[in-house]
This record gives sequence, C-alpha cells and structure tokens, in this order.
Amino acid sequence: MEVQRTIERPGELRGIGLQSGEEIRVAFKPAPPNTGIIFNVSNNHVDWYSIKASITNLIGVNQSTVLGTEGVVLNTVEHVLSALYGSKIDNLYIDVEGSELPILDGSCCQFVEYFSMLGIRSQPALRKFIKITREIFVGNKDRHIHAYPSDNLCIDYEILFDHPAIQCQRFTLNSDLNAFFTDIAPARTFGFLKEIKVLRKKGYLKGGSLQNAVVVGRRRILNPELRYADEFVRHKVLDALGDLYLLGYPLLGHIKIYRGGHSLHANFVRYLIENPECWVLVNSSNHESAEYAEQSELSELTIEQPIQTISA
Repeated sequence: MEVQRTIERPGELRGIGLQSGEEIRVAFKPAPPNTGIIFNVSNNHVDWYSIKASITNLIGVNQSTVLGTEGVVLNTVEHVLSALYGSKIDNLYIDVEGSELPILDGSCCQFVEYFSMLGIRSQPALRKFIKITREIFVGNKDRHIHAYPSDNLCIDYEILFDHPAIQCQRFTLNSDLNAFFTDIAPARTFGFLKEIKVLRKKGYLKGGSLQNAVVVGRRRILNPELRYADEFVRHKVLDALGDLYLLGYPLLGHIKIYRGGHSLHANFVRYLIENPECWVLVNSSNHESAEYAEQSELSELTIEQPIQTISA
C-alpha cells in the first residue's frame, strides 16, 4: 500500500515570472497528512491568501492554468503541480510572493530536482486515488479526452499542428512514473513567434526568452536545439499531469488526449468532479475502498517523526 508523502525540510527558490518578468520568491514547506497542495499567495507582499490546488479555484486556462480567490490570482501553476504529481508528493504548503510561479527553464525538471534535494518522506496516512470506473468522453471530434478504466495511470497524448517543425506527434506515458523524470519533466513549454509578438504588445510574456521556452518561427524552431525530437507533445503530457492534479488526488485510468490543452484538461477534471458515478476513491491500485483500507491498515503505519526545519 502506498502512503502519502511530503518534503523532508522546507526550502526556498527564486526565479523569473513568465508573464511579469519579475523575480518571484517561492517557499516550500512540509504539510500534514490529508492537507493536499496549498498555495499561500501574496500579490502585494503584504496580504496573504490561501488557495488550494483544486478545480474549484480555477479562474483561467488561456496561456496557462490560473488559480484565484478573493481577487488574488496565481498564474502558471501547472509546472509545479506536474513536478509534485511525478514526485508523488501529496501534501505541501507553497508560499508565493507574486502573481505567478517562476517559469525556471520552461519545464518542471528544476522543481523535481529541488524537491529531491529537500528530501521526500512518508507520512502516516494511506495515499488515495481517483479510479475511473466507466468510459468517459469529453470534447468533440476535433479535440477530446477519451478515458477508460485501468488499474494504473496511462496518458496517451496526440497533437497536430499545421507547422512543418511540429505536425503530428504522439507520446504515451505508461503506469511507471519513473519515466516521468527522464521522458517528461525536462520537456519545455513552447510558443509561436507570431503569437508571442501579439501577447507582448498587450503586456504579457515579459519574462519569456529562448532560455525558458521553445519558440517556433514561421518555418523553423528558433532555439539552438530541442531536448527531444517530440518535445512538444512531451510538454503537453507534462501540462496534463499538472492540470489533472487539480482533482486533489492522483488518477488511475487510461487517458487518451487528442489535440488537448489547459481548457480541455480542466473540462475533463470538472466532468469527473460533477459525475462521481464515473469513479471511485481507492487507497491503492488494489481496488480497496478508502474507507475499508483506512480502518484496516492505518494502524500499521509508523508514527511520523518531527520535522527539523531550516531557515529560509
């Protein structure tokens, strides 16, 4: 049986925000079992607001996944959520001074490496999963997510762009999330130069550069090289994992995504939340219900040790 996890000790990193171009300070702190992922956000460095990583707090899905509450917004949460998903971290406090998470190198690899450096420890609570039990279709023939019951997570992603440098790409991430670290986490976000120029005129993407994104020109890629020949679809898988974590639990199911994006991912998550007859909450891929497993096995887990904190 898998148990919940958090980081071993707190830590802080800084980086440039993709939209604002400003330096963003982020502090990560261990959280108790069953907390989930909680962002504590200050847009003005004075007032702080708590935003849970949940579909109920989603307020935008245009260029990135945006959470918000009481007028406070937090942009570009998908990369850190993807890193948490892949690292199997269930509980965490994330303090953000700014209106977005730092873009870092445009992937989630540096988040993954930082969590590994801080250490990841087990907690005295069983890990819960949302297990799909019925076939689900969200979208239309042009863009859709088709999900099937499965004992494990599998994401089969296909993209199609009318550009000679991308065209049709497909990638499958199977149940072994160890492949996440080598095949998905380093894949960078991407954008088209003609769209970037328009957005910059509107005041967006002030922190964007070839150091934190793959930029696609009229006929070619402007970066010196790609990390993978199919880096574009791999980053789509990265985004999907982050957006799916807005369910509040990791997912068990075979998820086929065709020409997806943040909006489609969010619609799929909403559909699951609004249609609980399509899934069941379990404690592991052994299909035990959460209620039964907690009663029978929670007492066997070791007691959590006190956390030794470090200064920021």
